[in-house]
Amino acid sequence: MSDSLGISYCCHQLALVYTNLDEYSIALAYDTRAMNIREFQGNRAGVAYSLISIGQDYLNLGKYDGSLESLMSSRQIFTELNDNFGLSLSLHSIGMYYRTIGQSEDAIKFLAEAMNLGIETDSPIRVRNAAQILSEIYAEQDKFKEAYQMHILYKETYDSLYQEENLVKITQLVMQNEYDQRELIQLAEISKQKQFRNYLLLSFGLVIILVIVILNRYSIKKKANIDLQNKNNEIESQKKTLENLFVSLRIKNDELSQQNDEILAQKDNLISLNHELERQKNELNKTLKDLTQAETQLVQSEKMASLGQLTAVVAHELNNPINFISSSINPLERNIKDFLTLIEKYDSIIEDKKLTDGFSEASELKNTMDFSYLVKETLSLLKGTNEGSSRSEQIVKDLRTFSRMDENEFKGVDIHEGLDSTLMLLSHKMQDRISIHKDYGKTPHVECLPGKLNQVFMNILTNSILAIEDKGDIYIETGITEDIVKISIRDTGKGMTPEIREHVFEPFFTTRTVGTGTGLGLSISYSIIQEHNGTIEVHSEPGKGSEFIISLPVTRTD
Repeated sequence: MSDSLGISYCCHQLALVYTNLDEYSIALAYDTRAMNIREFQGNRAGVAYSLISIGQDYLNLGKYDGSLESLMSSRQIFTELNDNFGLSLSLHSIGMYYRTIGQSEDAIKFLAEAMNLGIETDSPIRVRNAAQILSEIYAEQDKFKEAYQMHILYKETYDSLYQEENLVKITQLVMQNEYDQRELIQLAEISKQKQFRNYLLLSFGLVIILVIVILNRYSIKKKANIDLQNKNNEIESQKKTLENLFVSLRIKNDELSQQNDEILAQKDNLISLNHELERQKNELNKTLKDLTQAETQLVQSEKMASLGQLTAVVAHELNNPINFISSSINPLERNIKDFLTLIEKYDSIIEDKKLTDGFSEASELKNTMDFSYLVKETLSLLKGTNEGSSRSEQIVKDLRTFSRMDENEFKGVDIHEGLDSTLMLLSHKMQDRISIHKDYGKTPHVECLPGKLNQVFMNILTNSILAIEDKGDIYIETGITEDIVKISIRDTGKGMTPEIREHVFEPFFTTRTVGTGTGLGLSISYSIIQEHNGTIEVHSEPGKGSEFIISLPVTRTD
């Protein structure tokens, strides 16, 4: 097991060396070997760290799929192990991956998570690195406020790390000096023990040898004491140097603290100024938006009022001739039937009296004219004229119902009449491809501006018709709940994505091509419903059609 541990460690170090040499293929091979050894050992944390290195190797080689797969696997292992330190390293690497492939928003997401975990695990290095990269990304996106905040966090973490690294280095130097001193003492002690052993061995020898050993021992001891004294002097000198360094560091730290306080004060002033500018900007944008929308609605209202007046005039002018035609068709049909009855009577008398010789030319003319077909066609034309007249009367009635744009007072109306008149005006757009399904409930008259409410119906139904590309259905349902009338208009069209649905009531927003739509219909409809103290909402999914639900109070209260 110890051998495999050493081999995996060596493979990892070799991979680092080849990475520094830009030999990423060789580095990938060594990182993969280290991961396999750790996996065999059951060292899941080690496998996760190897996966991070492998993901970085793939990224350097331009193999982005392999890179993301390895990094996501490491993230999953650290999550299962509840190892936040390793997880922060994995998230940082994933953020660097997304930055490399140009997906800045994903990079920001993972780097921010890595930075937060670095704060939780008290890992200032991770916080510093993530803050530095986030500052660069925000700057590239022209988000200078966020970039400045990340830069401040980076500087604060960097200064903290710099001071901690200096203290660590000083502590290591002191510990090294103490270690050297203990080592000299141990050497002196070992030397004493060696001399004592030699003394015991040589005690059995000659007195001369004993004297030589004693003198030799004394000489070695004296030399060791001199070396020890020199070492103590050197340590004392280094101690004074360290004390001076501590004083310098304290002074430098005070200066940095003062500078930091000044920077924080400037930062607070900038943030306050930025908030004020942002507030003024939002107020101006809101004012501009309100003015633009009000102007647009005013223009559209004037247009619709003019259209309503024109429609009312046309309906009034058409009403008289259509009434004349309608009142004349029945007498005309009755007269023609009387003429036909008279002709049949003449034919009967001619046959009964056998007067065919005298009326042969008339008989030939009837045969030439195909008299029976002529009679049938005449009756059919009369029937069609009667139906056309009735249809014209209904259209004029619907035009007069729809053209209430000049009515500026709220009044109680039947919303079903408005829906039916709007459907009649749009019938030519539906033809035989769209079926209308009505489910009208028993609703009371609603206090409203009839013309404007018809305009809402027109806008929604027009959108539903345009949303159905081939054949489809439109379902209209009405009902009442607690003095609130609900009108549902649902189609089987192509539907809307969540992004489109979110902006569908905004002015000038349209999915149609340039020149085919203004993007004002639903925005104006929304404002009209608000004017009636009602609500309008939309439910839609791509491929499943759309449903607009209008809620109106039966009685409007200011």
